[in-house]
Amino acid sequence: MGPDGYYYVMKRSLRKLAVWMMTGATLAALSVSCKEEESDPNNVLKGGSINGQVSPADAVTTVTATGGSNTSVSANPGVGGAFTIGNLAAGTYTVSFTPANGYVAPPSRTVTVSTGSVTDLGTITVGGGGPTNGGTLRFVVTGQTIAASSLTAFLAGEVLSIQAATPPRSITLTLAPVTGPGIIDLVGGQSSATYSFNSTTQMVWSTTQPGGGGTVQITSFDPVTRRASGTFNFVAQPLSGGASGEVLITNGLFTDLTF
Repeated sequence: MGPDGYYYVMKRSLRKLAVWMMTGATLAALSVSCKEEESDPNNVLKGGSINGQVSPADAVTTVTATGGSNTSVSANPGVGGAFTIGNLAAGTYTVSFTPANGYVAPPSRTVTVSTGSVTDLGTITVGGGGPTNGGTLRFVVTGQTIAASSLTAFLAGEVLSIQAATPPRSITLTLAPVTGPGIIDLVGGQSSATYSFNSTTQMVWSTTQPGGGGTVQITSFDPVTRRASGTFNFVAQPLSGGASGEVLITNGLFTDLTF
């Protein structure tokens, strides 16, 4: 083969090598690109979200979005009252609010969520005067009608605790389970009542002692506005502090009690 034939063969070989290298580089680039898309979290299809702001900031404890399939997603507002419920599938949601003690739940909102977008509820203004010891409570003991001068109540799960005092007397009601109106027996279980009289020492009587008992009738119970009303009567037996004899509590009544 002469020099011209040799150079011709070399040019064809170099041309093929260049094409092969370019093809390989392109495939490698495509492979890297695909891997980056797979691993890049920003390219993963995401749902939508619901944002908002509660005012006052501490007026709502939980915000819940309920979808058409009755599946719920909840979020707790931050210190400043802002909240975000994220990663929601596209669709229609009912947004409801659980108020803090002393506040009234604002009306629920119906919103539409789209994939990749934010639905902003704006500022949710909540009514109510803030944490209070609202309501009234009174009872009769040894022929005297006692109206509570201080009154507190709180709900932990399904246990409603009520503490009322007019010194030197006080009573405590621990009631469970409380999920709505009904009669609660103060014998056995988680429910009980105590009566205290604080003179030089604090004498305590309780329904948990032998011979003690009674009932509480919840006449109204609203977990949204967090208010309850009811009546109670009980017999308490000596528990501590030198208490003696039994104490009979009658005509007990609590009205519009905030918990």
